[in-house]
Amino acid sequence: MLCEYGWPHVVAIAEGALFPLWCEPQMEDAPDYSGHKYRYSLSVMIICDNQCKICYYLAGWPGSAHNNQIFQHTKIAKNASLYFFH
Repeated sequence: MLCEYGWPHVVAIAEGALFPLWCEPQMEDAPDYSGHKYRYSLSVMIICDNQCKICYYLAGWPGSAHNNQIFQHTKIAKNASLYFFH
């Protein structure tokens, strides 16, 4: 199957996004929210379908979290057989 954008067998795209915070979080783990692009930020994993519609997101991770770390905690990664099959 060839999707609309020319990528064979692609059903979704996962991407991490950083959302800058205006000030330092008032929490013990505030340094974890210090990211590589912004002084303090939240990381969010967003998954879009082949029509560019958001079908899932996982928000609230500290800015220092790696995209792969966040993805591994999504319900899609934890239960891949419910979403992907051969």
